[in-house]
Amino acid sequence: MNYRLEKSVKSRFSLKSFSILRCMRMVFVLLFLAMSVFAGVLEDKPGTFVVLDSVRNASLSPCENGTRFIPENISYRAHSMIPYRVYRVGLPNSKKPSVSIQDISTKKLSTYCSEDSLNFTNILVETPIFRDGVWMSDIWVPLLIGSRQALAYREQFKLSVQFTGNASGKNPGKRALFKVANPKATSVYGQTEKTPVLRKSTTDFSDVEWLVRIAVGDKNSALTSENGLYGVSYRELRSALLSVGKATAIDGIRISALKLYGASADTLSEMPKNISSHIPGKNLQELPLDIRDKNTNGIFDDGDSLYFVGYGTSIWKRMDIENPLYAVSPMQYYFSSSPYSFFQYFHLAYQTSGETKSLKEQKLYSMAGAKELEFLRYVRAERDLLLRDTYFGREGGAWETASGKEWFWAWNLPNATTNLSNGELRQSQTETLPGLISEKPSYVSFSFFPMRSTGVSDLGDGIIQTIDNLASAKSYEQRMEYVNLKATINGTPFESFDLLLGGNFVTPVSKLKKSGNEFSLSILPSEGRFVRFDGYSLAYPWNPNTDSSDWILPGKVSGKIKIPVASGNSLMKFKGHIPVVALKAENGYAVDSVSASEDVQYLLYRSNKVLAPAFIEGIPARKNGTLARPERISSKTEYLIIAPEAFQNQALRLAEFRAGEEVSFPLKTTLVLAEDIYRLYSGGSISPEAIRDYLIYARSICPNLRYVLLAGAAHYDYRGMSNSLPKIRIPAFEKEDAVVEDFYAVLDSGESIRYGEYDLDLAIGRLPVQTENEFENYLEKIYLHEKKLVQDNGIWRNTLVFAADDSKNGAEMDYQKHTSSIENLALSLDSIGIKNHKQFIQKKIYLLDYEEDATGQKPEAATDLLDAINQGALFTIYFGHGSLSDWASEGLLKPAYFSRISNEGRYTILSSFSCSLARFDKGDELSLSEQFVRERKKGSILSIGASRQSYGGPNESLAKNLMYHALGDSAIRIGEALVRGKGLAKTTYSFARYNNERYVLLGEPVVSMPVEKFDIQLDQKIDSLLSLDKMTISGKIKGTDENGKLFLSIREGFKNKTLSYEPATEDSVTVSYAGSLIYSEEIPVRSGRFSTEFITPQKIAFGDTAAEVSAYFYSEKSPYVAHFLKSGILIAGTSSYADSLKDETAPEIKITTCGASNGSYLAEGQTIRLETPACLLVSAEDSTALDFSDGADEGFSFEVSKIASPFHPWPYLEQSAKKVSAKMNFPENSYPPGIYEFKVRAQDILGNVAKKTVKVEITEKLKAGLADVFNAPNPMGKKGTTFYFKDLAVGRSAKVTIFIYNQNGRLVQRISNAKSGVTHWNGKDFYGRLLANGLYHYVVRSEVPATESSKKKTFVKKQKLLISR
Repeated sequence: MNYRLEKSVKSRFSLKSFSILRCMRMVFVLLFLAMSVFAGVLEDKPGTFVVLDSVRNASLSPCENGTRFIPENISYRAHSMIPYRVYRVGLPNSKKPSVSIQDISTKKLSTYCSEDSLNFTNILVETPIFRDGVWMSDIWVPLLIGSRQALAYREQFKLSVQFTGNASGKNPGKRALFKVANPKATSVYGQTEKTPVLRKSTTDFSDVEWLVRIAVGDKNSALTSENGLYGVSYRELRSALLSVGKATAIDGIRISALKLYGASADTLSEMPKNISSHIPGKNLQELPLDIRDKNTNGIFDDGDSLYFVGYGTSIWKRMDIENPLYAVSPMQYYFSSSPYSFFQYFHLAYQTSGETKSLKEQKLYSMAGAKELEFLRYVRAERDLLLRDTYFGREGGAWETASGKEWFWAWNLPNATTNLSNGELRQSQTETLPGLISEKPSYVSFSFFPMRSTGVSDLGDGIIQTIDNLASAKSYEQRMEYVNLKATINGTPFESFDLLLGGNFVTPVSKLKKSGNEFSLSILPSEGRFVRFDGYSLAYPWNPNTDSSDWILPGKVSGKIKIPVASGNSLMKFKGHIPVVALKAENGYAVDSVSASEDVQYLLYRSNKVLAPAFIEGIPARKNGTLARPERISSKTEYLIIAPEAFQNQALRLAEFRAGEEVSFPLKTTLVLAEDIYRLYSGGSISPEAIRDYLIYARSICPNLRYVLLAGAAHYDYRGMSNSLPKIRIPAFEKEDAVVEDFYAVLDSGESIRYGEYDLDLAIGRLPVQTENEFENYLEKIYLHEKKLVQDNGIWRNTLVFAADDSKNGAEMDYQKHTSSIENLALSLDSIGIKNHKQFIQKKIYLLDYEEDATGQKPEAATDLLDAINQGALFTIYFGHGSLSDWASEGLLKPAYFSRISNEGRYTILSSFSCSLARFDKGDELSLSEQFVRERKKGSILSIGASRQSYGGPNESLAKNLMYHALGDSAIRIGEALVRGKGLAKTTYSFARYNNERYVLLGEPVVSMPVEKFDIQLDQKIDSLLSLDKMTISGKIKGTDENGKLFLSIREGFKNKTLSYEPATEDSVTVSYAGSLIYSEEIPVRSGRFSTEFITPQKIAFGDTAAEVSAYFYSEKSPYVAHFLKSGILIAGTSSYADSLKDETAPEIKITTCGASNGSYLAEGQTIRLETPACLLVSAEDSTALDFSDGADEGFSFEVSKIASPFHPWPYLEQSAKKVSAKMNFPENSYPPGIYEFKVRAQDILGNVAKKTVKVEITEKLKAGLADVFNAPNPMGKKGTTFYFKDLAVGRSAKVTIFIYNQNGRLVQRISNAKSGVTHWNGKDFYGRLLANGLYHYVVRSEVPATESSKKKTFVKKQKLLISR
């Protein structure tokens, strides 16, 4: 789907600078490299910071009238398209540093895009901010200089920064040092926080054992019927504890030791506040509790019950407390309900200290002097029917219905009128008004959600909305000014309304009735805006009385007041939406003293009406290693894992792995369970703000905390409106048209995502697993990826795969320059490599280079991509059109291909710079990025992608920034690279930041990039190469004497190829490909030394190009690698050694099955039968030397007739000058049962060619080895029982063993070599003792041995057995 973001007339930011932007618009790139002799920090010491920097890569992108400059490692400011290089520096104090710049070289630019806003500035030094225990300032260096008429860019420059004041501080911690460009000086700039955090919660929970969560609520948020007196029995509590294996936890507890805790139902603030507002447990209060001890023994046991006043998630908020501007509102309260949960949670605990807070009614004040108030009863009517966003209009004619959290009742299309009749608005609570005093004025308000930002105008079907990409950033009043309405209430029309908080438009009403009230509403045209109607509220004078429960709301008042309490009613006082005391009534009134500054409310409820909770959940035990008290997080924590209780076992193993010695770079890791955070901050309700608030606290305690993993899947439907979506494990933060994981990294007071000002404080990752099995799959993968002595550090970690869409999107041509943009990125990374004397292996799968088939697909491109992924790649990067699950409409990559992926141990980082490919929050459908992470033993170790629609210009910039840091910075982790890619500076809204917010990291943010620590030094000086020359290359790995492997590659120079789509002028690009392979080998390194001898091939391009030698060293015992690159080597002719070569014998080819150990090989034309998925092992050997050229009809290649064209099966399992071996896999999806012709070709350096062909008959795999498992008799008596089963592995000599277990899971007997109908058991255990009567379980295990055509397999069946003698 293509998207056009149009310019708003009222926008404060010109989106015209990305003229005619469509989804994933990839600009045409004219590449030029800015080469500098050196770039880096020259001075980093107290008082001075000097950096020599350069533009390593820049691109000129065509626009309507000129070109645009897009270099690497840049940021943008609001209202301007000038790229800046930003340096955040640590300061010794709060004074701005002095800054100067010396331009060493500049380059002129041609005519710049006329539609771009270029607000030329000098170097900008931001006002210092205090972050992470140190003062910091952002220095913005504009890379464009001059004027629009005489424009140039800074190719190389030296930035000098001078600081005032003495450095006499402390090390502020790793997080602060990561953020700054001058970490050495900053390490002595740290200062004590102005407001130090108390390392404890406001409530002491040190002696608390949490037992159960009690849920109160229902799915009708408008009613208050869930509020009132609740009762829970001992048996109900014990049953809940039994479900989590803690049934005995409630036994023998003193009644006085039971405590009930709860929190306000008010939703936590979206915007961070000062640190004191975010201390754990501040919101959690002990609640009044009545425990009825049936047998009066003082112990809570069978027959006992507890009672408390419960309340739901819907509340009435006092307007003047929320906003003093509304202090004189006649309708003093507005309705608010949680967007995250229908249920409010109450936590029962056992606490050794203190006494239970009693629910017993108390008389606090005498009646004397108490004021009598006129109370208004507040009633709400609303329905959550729709969830829609229109930022991108409609996709495929359908509205966006899975984004944001503002559910509403009805909406009005732009410039239309929607009439809602009484029949549509009727609800019983507003139709009948008990206790109404009809002669006094009442109030009715209709509520609407504020206007949102919009980015698309023409929505089809004649629907046109006004474009305003910054509407959501405007004031509340401005966002409500487009709402126009009129209403009829009991036959009287109303057209004049006053705006209140909560989206309410209020009018006084004098004709409400005790019953039969009627309401109708007309939503009038709104200047091209969608209007979302949420509900309506009534406030009417009444005589308080209730047959269930009702709120008595005193409004803004001070002093002693009388609260009417009718017979049979009870009254609970709430302060800040939390119950504090039950008030005793006398003569129909209770008396209280209130302050106008406090939000005091009273719940009137029936004392003889006991309600049942919605459900009760036992709280599982916290395992050793899980932080049971989140407020006690270690100050040394670097990596914080937040997981749900359901994943505690797996998350704990991951935390132990990350902190242990099994990884090369361990981190101080802490595991906290999400439910513990919810309890301390939101009273137990799921809440993104609760997690963010805890991160604010943890950050203040832990100066080294840099990484956070949210270990669990999420989706948009917080409250389960759908009923068909899976459980949310760790919530995401939904807001309007986006889901923003950066929400969890914006932690400073007053900052806010989307439209506010902020910087990123942490690297956030999400593991999108839904089940324990999926988490287990991930643990398997990460062990293979990063575990010492297990991880594969081979050449694949130096390999990058680039994939790009062409300009065709479905049946349409949109001429977006995806290939140009990704080729620019590839060349940019080449420039990084050249400067650092290393070369990344680049594999390019560009759809422009492939032909369509009859269906418009490009299957050869998909095959090449899958082959590249299977061979292993550190990054697999895509630019182009995308959907939730697919790369490109031509079928480049999609879930149907997963069965063809086999990259176990070589898991890539899937990086999709396209639309919605990491949309992890849809719930009913997985994104491609999620699926790649979830796949077992294949796919990606993590994925990076956009969670919503994204745009080409900012995507290109983000991709450059990310890869620049991931591959250019030393010892960086992927989460840090993404944070740096998005930008460390504090920024306001810009289009680039808007786009960057949509990018998420699905996986762990601590996954390490290759760390270069050693150097490769050759003993020989290589200036020229000769054909058929006997060469020796040897050398050492400087910096280590470890054993390892060195991958050596000698290639001809890069070659250019022009790719185009007709007409070529619309989509044409010159692509740089690696030159033909001359020789490659993986050479063993012993004690830091290596040596190899080989003969160069006969066929080399003399004089046409220069050659280059590259090398990559790695060791299985060390995480460190080394690179070498020597280019510009002359190819000078044929060696005299050629005269001594007389070999006319072709190489010998051997083919056998994978895993075969009998030394037998297949003959020419032989047919072999293999079970799917099949595998062959192929080797070739030559007496002189093999040719490893990778051109057509060259080197060592495989082919499957009519299925797979000839290809070189690199990387090889084994390779030397004279021998090579490789595997040919036949994946089940690509090779269904049938007969296939497999061909192998091998060539030596003299051109002697060998060929071999075999036929492979692939059969169905053995899917089950056992069936019909039972025993007879069952129940068994004194004579025992006989076991029966069907062995499905016919002719495979399966070994069958029977294991028998008691009810506790203890193994009591094992019977080996069992035979169906023969094996008998007498009911005795290992020691010959008769087992007791009862239920037992047995497992029949069939072990099928491996054969030449299939692997060893194990099958298991379980059954029950009853002993009854």
